[in-house]
Amino acid sequence: MAVLTPILKSQRDGYEGGRIYQEQTYLVETTDLADGSIAARLAVLDLGFYAGWYCSKLTSEPWEGSPLWFKVEIAQDLPIWPIDPTLRPAVLTGDWDEVNKIYTMDCSSTPQPVLTSALNRLDPPPQRKTGKPTMRITKNLTSYPVVAYDAIKYTRNADAVTIKGTTYAAGTLLFLPPTVQENYEQISGNVYHYFATGYRLSADHLCHVDLASDRDYDQWITGGTGAIRVPILDKTGQRVTSPWPLDGLGHAMPHAGDTPATLTFVPYALASWGLDFS
Repeated sequence: MAVLTPILKSQRDGYEGGRIYQEQTYLVETTDLADGSIAARLAVLDLGFYAGWYCSKLTSEPWEGSPLWFKVEIAQDLPIWPIDPTLRPAVLTGDWDEVNKIYTMDCSSTPQPVLTSALNRLDPPPQRKTGKPTMRITKNLTSYPVVAYDAIKYTRNADAVTIKGTTYAAGTLLFLPPTVQENYEQISGNVYHYFATGYRLSADHLCHVDLASDRDYDQWITGGTGAIRVPILDKTGQRVTSPWPLDGLGHAMPHAGDTPATLTFVPYALASWGLDFS
């Protein structure tokens, strides 16, 4: 069936839901009385598309009851992201992992240990809020290798990692167990199967270390056979009833009110992740 050149009657451009679209309405005249609905649609398709655009809508119906004229509506879309979900860039969101933690130093204008006026630890010990920034990098992947993720959970990055233009030095990030959502997405007649994986990373300007005051009931002293551990005694010769400040080498400080040394512990091992966060 022959048709005449489609006549453009209206056009609307817009943006919605991660796509740029253009909707057009044509009038198409056919040359005989046979059903020309399909021929009218094909004539509009023959007009072609912009480079990179695809057809998301194509309908036709008789126009004003005429057996020869058809109204054809077509929409063409340009996805902001690639059509294939696994080719889209990762999306970054941020939050804070906030907890309560016992603290031992008063942070007023004159820092001092958190003790009673009798220089004993408070019971119960006071707590303060603390937290670490967390990042979620959501990336669409073709698989979900849960065993590989389990092998690196709660490890620090052994190599520098770049995320959205920011490079994080080794040991700065902590890999938390990721989340996953399996998806099936139909786009332009094609079905895409993928796993929306949320990589969760915790950042820490102290490089994920724990700091603790060096206090104990015992200390090391040098005896006739070398260093030995002995109880710390108060001025009456009795074993102290509260942990005593130490100097970081296992030796008791002179006074109960002295500032103890700070101990540093690294609870998370380094590991090479081998992950692409782009």
